[in-house]
Amino acid sequence: MTPADIEQHSAEAKHRLRDASYKRLDPAKFGGFDAYQADPHSAPKTIGPMTFAWAFAWTPQAEQQRKAWESIIYGFKVSLSLVYPDCGVAFSELQVGEGRQVPLILSQVYAKMRRGIRGPMVIVEADVVCNRRCDPFENDFDVGLTDCQDKWPMMPFNAGVIFAKDTPNAQRFFDAAMEYTCNIPQNYDPWYAYQFGLSHAYLALKDEVNIKIFPYEEYNYTPTVYAPTDAYFVHLKGQRKAMQRDYVLPLIEGQRGRLVLPA
Repeated sequence: MTPADIEQHSAEAKHRLRDASYKRLDPAKFGGFDAYQADPHSAPKTIGPMTFAWAFAWTPQAEQQRKAWESIIYGFKVSLSLVYPDCGVAFSELQVGEGRQVPLILSQVYAKMRRGIRGPMVIVEADVVCNRRCDPFENDFDVGLTDCQDKWPMMPFNAGVIFAKDTPNAQRFFDAAMEYTCNIPQNYDPWYAYQFGLSHAYLALKDEVNIKIFPYEEYNYTPTVYAPTDAYFVHLKGQRKAMQRDYVLPLIEGQRGRLVLPA
Protein backbone atom coordinates (compact mmCIF):
# COMPACT_ATOMS: atom_id res chain seq x y z
CA MET A 1 0.00 0.00 0.00
CA THR A 2 1.11 3.52 -0.67
CA PRO A 3 1.57 6.17 2.04
CA ALA A 4 -1.61 7.79 0.72
CA ASP A 5 -3.48 4.49 1.22
CA ILE A 6 -2.23 4.22 4.80
CA GLU A 7 -3.14 7.84 5.44
CA GLN A 8 -6.67 7.27 4.19
CA HIS A 9 -7.10 4.05 6.14
CA SER A 10 -5.80 5.72 9.31
CA ALA A 11 -8.28 8.57 8.91
CA GLU A 12 -11.17 6.13 8.41
CA ALA A 13 -10.13 4.01 11.39
CA LYS A 14 -9.73 7.04 13.66
CA HIS A 15 -13.19 8.24 12.70
CA ARG A 16 -14.65 4.80 13.39
CA LEU A 17 -12.86 4.51 16.74
CA ARG A 18 -14.07 7.89 18.04
CA ASP A 19 -16.38 5.83 20.29
CA ALA A 20 -17.82 2.30 20.34
CA SER A 21 -21.00 3.01 18.39
CA TYR A 22 -19.70 1.20 15.31
CA LYS A 23 -20.05 -2.05 17.30
CA ARG A 24 -23.71 -2.06 18.33
CA LEU A 25 -24.98 -4.89 20.46
CA ASP A 26 -27.05 -7.66 18.97
CA PRO A 27 -30.15 -8.16 21.18
CA ALA A 28 -30.30 -11.82 20.14
CA LYS A 29 -26.89 -12.35 21.77
CA PHE A 30 -28.30 -11.22 25.10
CA GLY A 31 -31.53 -13.18 25.15
CA GLY A 32 -33.62 -10.59 23.35
CA PHE A 33 -32.75 -7.77 25.78
CA ASP A 34 -32.65 -4.65 23.60
CA ALA A 35 -30.99 -1.79 25.43
CA TYR A 36 -31.52 0.52 22.45
CA GLN A 37 -35.29 0.53 23.01
CA ALA A 38 -36.99 2.20 25.96
CA ASP A 39 -39.12 -0.03 28.15
CA PRO A 40 -42.82 0.39 27.23
CA HIS A 41 -43.56 0.96 30.92
CA SER A 42 -40.93 3.66 31.35
CA ALA A 43 -41.83 6.76 33.32
CA PRO A 44 -43.39 9.31 30.94
CA LYS A 45 -42.41 12.32 33.05
CA THR A 46 -40.10 13.39 35.84
CA ILE A 47 -41.00 12.09 39.30
CA GLY A 48 -39.78 14.55 41.91
CA PRO A 49 -36.43 16.37 41.73
CA MET A 50 -34.62 13.25 40.48
CA THR A 51 -35.14 9.53 39.98
CA PHE A 52 -32.99 6.93 41.68
CA ALA A 53 -32.41 3.94 39.42
CA TRP A 54 -30.98 0.67 40.62
CA ALA A 55 -30.79 -2.93 39.51
CA PHE A 56 -29.91 -6.19 41.18
CA ALA A 57 -28.91 -9.45 39.52
CA TRP A 58 -29.97 -12.63 41.26
CA THR A 59 -27.17 -15.00 40.36
CA PRO A 60 -26.84 -18.55 41.70
CA GLN A 61 -24.24 -17.18 44.14
CA ALA A 62 -26.61 -14.42 45.32
CA GLU A 63 -29.47 -16.91 45.67
CA GLN A 64 -27.38 -18.89 48.16
CA GLN A 65 -27.28 -15.75 50.32
CA ARG A 66 -30.77 -14.49 49.51
CA LYS A 67 -31.74 -13.61 53.09
CA ALA A 68 -28.59 -11.52 53.57
CA TRP A 69 -29.04 -9.76 50.22
CA GLU A 70 -32.71 -9.06 50.88
CA SER A 71 -31.67 -7.43 54.15
CA ILE A 72 -29.09 -5.28 52.33
CA ILE A 73 -31.65 -4.24 49.72
CA TYR A 74 -34.18 -3.44 52.44
CA GLY A 75 -31.67 -1.27 54.28
CA PHE A 76 -30.81 0.54 51.07
CA LYS A 77 -34.51 1.21 50.40
CA VAL A 78 -34.97 2.54 53.93
CA SER A 79 -32.08 4.99 53.58
CA LEU A 80 -33.36 6.11 50.19
CA SER A 81 -36.91 6.66 51.42
CA LEU A 82 -35.75 8.66 54.44
CA VAL A 83 -33.20 10.89 52.73
CA TYR A 84 -35.00 11.33 49.38
CA PRO A 85 -38.71 10.80 50.16
CA ASP A 86 -39.87 13.03 47.30
CA CYS A 87 -37.81 11.40 44.55
CA GLY A 88 -38.80 8.79 42.02
CA VAL A 89 -37.48 5.23 42.14
CA ALA A 90 -36.96 2.85 39.22
CA PHE A 91 -35.55 -0.60 39.75
CA SER A 92 -35.05 -3.90 38.01
CA GLU A 93 -34.35 -7.31 39.53
CA LEU A 94 -33.04 -9.87 37.07
CA GLN A 95 -32.15 -13.53 37.04
CA VAL A 96 -28.60 -13.99 35.74
CA GLY A 97 -27.08 -17.42 35.28
CA GLU A 98 -23.42 -16.52 35.76
CA GLY A 99 -22.17 -14.03 38.32
CA ARG A 100 -19.19 -12.89 36.26
CA GLN A 101 -21.62 -11.66 33.58
CA VAL A 102 -23.39 -9.22 35.90
CA PRO A 103 -21.40 -6.12 34.82
CA LEU A 104 -22.33 -6.79 31.18
CA ILE A 105 -26.01 -7.07 32.04
CA LEU A 106 -26.01 -3.99 34.27
CA SER A 107 -24.34 -1.87 31.59
CA GLN A 108 -27.32 -2.63 29.34
CA VAL A 109 -29.88 -2.03 32.09
CA TYR A 110 -28.38 1.39 32.86
CA ALA A 111 -28.39 2.42 29.20
CA LYS A 112 -32.00 1.29 28.87
CA MET A 113 -33.02 3.08 32.07
CA ARG A 114 -31.51 6.35 30.87
CA ARG A 115 -33.41 5.92 27.61
CA GLY A 116 -36.76 5.44 29.32
CA ILE A 117 -36.66 7.63 32.43
CA ARG A 118 -37.36 11.34 32.09
CA GLY A 119 -35.51 13.93 34.10
CA PRO A 120 -32.32 13.74 36.19
CA MET A 121 -31.33 10.24 37.24
CA VAL A 122 -29.04 8.82 39.92
CA ILE A 123 -27.77 5.31 39.24
CA VAL A 124 -26.92 3.68 42.53
CA GLU A 125 -25.97 0.18 43.63
CA ALA A 126 -27.88 -1.66 46.34
CA ASP A 127 -24.92 -1.76 48.73
CA VAL A 128 -24.95 2.03 48.99
CA VAL A 129 -26.48 3.91 51.93
CA CYS A 130 -28.05 7.29 51.17
CA ASN A 131 -26.53 9.10 54.12
CA ARG A 132 -27.19 12.80 53.54
CA ARG A 133 -29.16 14.73 50.96
CA CYS A 134 -27.49 16.54 48.10
CA ASP A 135 -28.42 17.99 44.74
CA PRO A 136 -25.68 17.05 42.26
CA PHE A 137 -27.78 18.41 39.41
CA GLU A 138 -27.20 22.01 40.41
CA ASN A 139 -23.94 21.50 38.49
CA ASP A 140 -23.72 21.80 34.71
CA PHE A 141 -23.03 18.38 33.15
CA ASP A 142 -24.43 15.57 31.07
CA VAL A 143 -22.87 12.78 33.14
CA GLY A 144 -21.41 12.93 36.64
CA LEU A 145 -18.92 10.21 37.59
CA THR A 146 -17.36 9.57 40.98
CA ASP A 147 -13.65 8.95 41.01
CA CYS A 148 -12.18 5.77 42.42
CA GLN A 149 -10.51 5.73 45.81
CA ASP A 150 -7.61 3.65 44.48
CA LYS A 151 -7.00 6.03 41.56
CA TRP A 152 -6.34 3.20 39.12
CA PRO A 153 -5.35 4.74 35.76
CA MET A 154 -7.32 2.13 33.78
CA MET A 155 -10.33 2.17 36.13
CA PRO A 156 -10.53 5.73 37.46
CA PHE A 157 -14.28 5.65 38.18
CA ASN A 158 -16.49 3.70 40.57
CA ALA A 159 -19.89 2.68 39.24
CA GLY A 160 -21.56 2.62 42.67
CA VAL A 161 -22.99 6.13 42.18
CA ILE A 162 -23.46 7.84 38.79
CA PHE A 163 -25.40 11.01 37.98
CA ALA A 164 -27.05 11.49 34.59
CA LYS A 165 -29.07 14.33 33.18
CA ASP A 166 -31.76 13.72 30.58
CA THR A 167 -29.73 14.80 27.54
CA PRO A 168 -28.80 13.15 24.22
CA ASN A 169 -25.14 13.31 25.23
CA ALA A 170 -25.83 11.48 28.47
CA GLN A 171 -27.55 8.74 26.48
CA ARG A 172 -24.62 8.62 24.08
CA PHE A 173 -22.24 8.16 27.02
CA PHE A 174 -24.22 5.28 28.54
CA ASP A 175 -24.57 3.59 25.16
CA ALA A 176 -20.83 3.91 24.57
CA ALA A 177 -20.00 2.57 28.03
CA MET A 178 -22.33 -0.37 27.38
CA GLU A 179 -20.81 -1.07 23.97
CA TYR A 180 -17.26 -0.99 25.32
CA THR A 181 -18.30 -3.21 28.23
CA CYS A 182 -20.08 -5.86 26.22
CA ASN A 183 -17.61 -6.04 23.32
CA ILE A 184 -14.77 -7.41 25.41
CA PRO A 185 -12.63 -10.29 24.09
CA GLN A 186 -14.09 -13.71 24.81
CA ASN A 187 -11.18 -14.73 27.06
CA TYR A 188 -11.40 -11.55 29.16
CA ASP A 189 -12.74 -11.73 32.72
CA PRO A 190 -15.86 -9.53 32.60
CA TRP A 191 -16.02 -8.76 36.34
CA TYR A 192 -14.46 -5.29 35.95
CA ALA A 193 -15.70 -4.75 32.41
CA TYR A 194 -18.09 -1.91 33.27
CA GLN A 195 -15.35 -0.04 35.11
CA PHE A 196 -13.26 -0.30 31.94
CA GLY A 197 -16.30 0.64 29.85
CA LEU A 198 -16.78 3.84 31.83
CA SER A 199 -13.11 4.69 31.45
CA HIS A 200 -13.12 4.08 27.69
CA ALA A 201 -16.33 6.07 27.22
CA TYR A 202 -14.80 8.95 29.15
CA LEU A 203 -11.60 8.93 27.09
CA ALA A 204 -13.55 8.73 23.84
CA LEU A 205 -16.18 11.36 24.63
CA LYS A 206 -14.63 13.76 27.15
CA ASP A 207 -14.32 16.49 24.51
CA GLU A 208 -17.90 16.06 23.28
CA VAL A 209 -19.90 15.12 26.38
CA ASN A 210 -19.96 17.39 29.42
CA ILE A 211 -18.61 15.10 32.14
CA LYS A 212 -18.06 16.20 35.72
CA ILE A 213 -16.04 14.14 38.19
CA PHE A 214 -17.30 14.13 41.78
CA PRO A 215 -14.99 13.30 44.72
CA TYR A 216 -15.53 9.84 46.14
CA GLU A 217 -14.94 11.16 49.68
CA GLU A 218 -18.32 12.91 49.51
CA TYR A 219 -20.32 11.13 46.82
CA ASN A 220 -19.15 7.49 46.88
CA TYR A 221 -17.39 7.01 50.20
CA THR A 222 -16.14 3.56 51.20
CA PRO A 223 -15.09 3.28 54.86
CA THR A 224 -12.47 0.85 56.09
CA VAL A 225 -14.05 0.64 59.56
CA TYR A 226 -17.28 2.12 60.85
CA ALA A 227 -17.16 5.81 61.69
CA PRO A 228 -19.85 8.49 61.40
CA THR A 229 -19.46 10.51 58.22
CA ASP A 230 -21.00 13.48 56.46
CA ALA A 231 -20.59 11.82 53.06
CA TYR A 232 -23.71 11.94 50.92
CA PHE A 233 -23.44 8.30 49.85
CA VAL A 234 -21.67 5.49 51.71
CA HIS A 235 -20.67 2.56 49.50
CA LEU A 236 -20.31 -0.65 51.52
CA LYS A 237 -18.39 -2.83 49.12
CA GLY A 238 -17.46 -6.40 49.95
CA GLN A 239 -17.31 -7.34 53.63
CA ARG A 240 -18.22 -3.76 54.58
CA LYS A 241 -21.88 -4.67 54.01
CA ALA A 242 -21.86 -5.91 57.62
CA MET A 243 -21.68 -2.24 58.65
CA GLN A 244 -24.94 -1.27 56.92
CA ARG A 245 -27.03 -1.29 60.10
CA ASP A 246 -24.56 1.07 61.76
CA TYR A 247 -25.17 3.64 59.02
CA VAL A 248 -28.91 3.09 58.52
CA LEU A 249 -30.05 3.02 62.16
CA PRO A 250 -29.07 6.65 62.86
CA LEU A 251 -31.19 7.68 59.87
CA ILE A 252 -34.31 6.16 61.37
CA GLU A 253 -33.88 7.63 64.82
CA GLY A 254 -37.29 8.69 66.01
CA GLN A 255 -39.02 6.28 63.61
CA ARG A 256 -38.09 2.96 65.21
CA GLY A 257 -41.73 2.33 66.06
CA ARG A 258 -42.56 2.26 62.35
CA LEU A 259 -39.42 0.91 60.72
CA VAL A 260 -37.75 -2.31 61.78
CA LEU A 261 -34.64 -3.57 60.02
CA PRO A 262 -34.35 -7.34 59.73
CA ALA A 263 -31.61 -8.97 61.78
